[in-house]
Formats: sequence, C-alpha cells, structure tokens
Amino acid sequence: MTSKVVLYARQSTDIQQSISAQISALMDWNNKHLGAEVISKFTDELSGKNTDRPGFIEMKSFLKDTQADALLVWRYDRLARKLIDLVQFLDYCAHLGVKVISITESLSEENNSYAMDKFQISMLGAWAEYQRKVIKENQQIGFQQKYNEGRIVSSQVPYGYRWNEGEVIIDEFEAEIVRKIYDQYAQGLGYSRIADQLNDAGLLNRNDKKWVGARIQAILKNDFYIGQVTSKYGNKNRHDVPIISMNLFYTVQSLREAKQAHKKWVVRRFILRKKLICPYCGTVCTPQHTLNSDKTYYYYRCARTSSDGTSHCKGININASDVEKEVIQLINRFVHSDVTIEKIQRQLEKKNSSIARANQQKEKNLLQRQKLILLRYEKGEINDEQLSAALKNVRKRKQKLKFEPLIPENIIELLDSQLTIDKVPTLADFILYQEIIEKVLVNPKKEITAIYLTGIPYNILKKVDN
Repeated sequence: MTSKVVLYARQSTDIQQSISAQISALMDWNNKHLGAEVISKFTDELSGKNTDRPGFIEMKSFLKDTQADALLVWRYDRLARKLIDLVQFLDYCAHLGVKVISITESLSEENNSYAMDKFQISMLGAWAEYQRKVIKENQQIGFQQKYNEGRIVSSQVPYGYRWNEGEVIIDEFEAEIVRKIYDQYAQGLGYSRIADQLNDAGLLNRNDKKWVGARIQAILKNDFYIGQVTSKYGNKNRHDVPIISMNLFYTVQSLREAKQAHKKWVVRRFILRKKLICPYCGTVCTPQHTLNSDKTYYYYRCARTSSDGTSHCKGININASDVEKEVIQLINRFVHSDVTIEKIQRQLEKKNSSIARANQQKEKNLLQRQKLILLRYEKGEINDEQLSAALKNVRKRKQKLKFEPLIPENIIELLDSQLTIDKVPTLADFILYQEIIEKVLVNPKKEITAIYLTGIPYNILKKVDN
C-alpha cells in the first residue's frame, strides 16, 4: 500500500498546464486513488531539455534521504524530455523503491510490473523527445518563413532597440549611447577607451553592467544599426528604424579594417609574453605597440585593461625593452652566482629530447602506414594502381609534416657566457627566455619584485639579494 508520496510539477511555457493546476490535479488524484500522505512538493519553471533544474535536483536528494513510496507527476515529460534522462531517473527511483506515477498516462496494473512500466515509459519518453525535436524544427521553419516574408526573425534585438508587439522600436536613451560609441570611434578612440569614458560618465550597459571593449566592438560591427537584418537565413531583409547613417557605419568599418591590417604588419618577439603579471588584477600583460611620428613604441599592458578598460582594472603599461633588459640582468646575476645554470641546461635538454621524440613519432607513424600499404599489396588486397596512389598519398603527407624545430645548441652555450637581449629580440632570444622564464611580478611602481624560472620553485630575486 502506498502511504507516502511526493509531488513534482514543471512548467516551461505559458501554454502548458500551470504548476498550480498540476499540483491541484496531483492532490485530487492522490486523494481519489491512493489516499496517501503528501510529504513534499517540488516545482520548476524551466525547460525539460536537461535535468539541471533546482527543484528536480532537490527532489532527487529528498527521495534518497527520505522514505517515500511514490512520486506523482502530471506527465512523464514533466520529469525529462530526453529519453535517456527519463530512463536514468526511472532506474534511480526503482533502486530507491519509489514508484513513479503519471496521473495522465496509465501503465500496466500488474503486480511487479517494473519491466513493463519501464518499457512503456521508454515509449512515452521517446514520443516526448520526438515532440521536442518537431517543435524545434517547426520553430526553424517559422523563422525561415518570417525571413522569406521580410519580417524580423527574432525578438532578440540589439542594444539601442526594443521589441514591442512585433515591432522594432528605438530606445532613445540607449540609441544616444550607440551614436556616441560610433562618433568616438570615428574620432580615433579605441574600444577600451570608449568603454572607460562611458563607465566614468555613469552610462552603464543594460542591467547596470560596466561596458567592456568586446561589447563596444560588437556594437561597431553590427549592421542592424543601419537597418540591415542579418541572420543565418540571409541578409536581404531590412528594417526602417536605423540609428546610424550608412556613411558613418562604413567609415567605422574602414577604420577597423585599417587598424587590423596595421596590427598584422607590426612584428616583434616579446620575450615576456604571457610571463609578466599585472600587479592590480593578476592578469598577464599582453604585448602592445603604438606609432608616434613614424616611430613604433613597444610595451606590455594588462590584458584585462586592454580588453575591458581601466574601469575594470587600473592596469599598468611597461616599456618592453626596459623591463626585458632588467629581467635578463637579474637572471644573469642569479645564474652566475649559483649552480642554477645546470638546472636550466637540463631543462632545455629535456625540452629538446621531447621535441625530438615527437618528431620521430610522426615519421614512425608514416613509415608504419607505408608498411601496412605494402603488406596489403603483398596479400593482393590492392592492385598496382591502388598501391601507386596510396604511396603517393604517403609522400604528400610526409611533405606536409610539420616538425617542431629543436632549440639551437648555441642557445645553451649562451648560458655559459653572459645572457643578453637585443632591443628587437631574435628568434633565439624568444625561444630561450620563453623556456626558462615562468613568470615575472612587478609592483604598481613598475619595479620587478619576483622572477620565477622553470623548474625552480622560489623567487630567484631572494637568492640574488642574498
């Protein structure tokens, strides 16, 4: 006899049976058929596409820790839409001795009919999953039809707009900020500078969130602001409430493309790339450069400040040549005042050994492939023409193989002399210092406070000072 029951209800859309209506129906069904004590009720207002729902998780835990005879639901798809999730939960309840009952989907009334119940629930679950896929497919068909009719595909409109009863309308407050973003970028300000100015002026993003560089970039790229409606269905549709003029939009795109082209043109090997740490937020400092009177200046800047602006991190800018030179001088003092050079040599030799093994394995794999082809030919599995084509393919693969270069031996020899660094580091400099330096810490005054080398678990400056 069933004496204790738990109720569970879930609703994900307004057109579904409401949670209150489900609970009421479950209570009535229990009073009429079981007369059991309802010891707890659990609900969720979320989709059933997965089981990561607060009420569902709490309900599972409750069933495990509390003796219950049955779990009542309106339909089995209230528990899960996916068949695999439904069956797994059914097994979970069976292990606990809890019978799962859908009050609208009758199952076998035979005693000890768990196997039959599971089969029927599997069928119901499969049907629910099929329905979910059909709904999704119908949504895609609906979106495509909307696009074909020249309508807006989704109610998710960008910042500066609102969706009101099927129409796109301008939010004047946000639209003014969008115009300010475009104007400032056209005047030469970058993403993070624009974000900083908006944050400093108290003009926050939606939900009172601070602006970040990536958000500014997304707005500057979005052609919705000139009336273009672009989606995965195409880009032939338009709307009639643009915020930005065509001339300003394409001026901004030209400026963005020009900056990207310039960034690709400037090349320098920063030996402290991903090594130098911002003293304010702990983020790595990334390589940066600026042009002034045809002269290029190189420096390291906090990555978070670069991407999100100074309102997220005060950030730090450090001259690349100066900090690299000082770091190398400090490493020199440490290396030549201790036996550490042997550790560094072993580390580099270990790295070269690892590179060599990886390269040899690539060659070995190709050789094995070639042997297998010849073996198939000997067995008569492939003919002369197929053999020729297969071997030709192997030769092509060999030509395309990319072998990682070994660290040059003269780099290790450098350790026996005085370590140096060029103002424009060479490839040998970059490889050497990327290998031996783990991280470099600085304080807000741009003073180096710690240097950690690969394989050495302490700050070498303490050894240098001693």
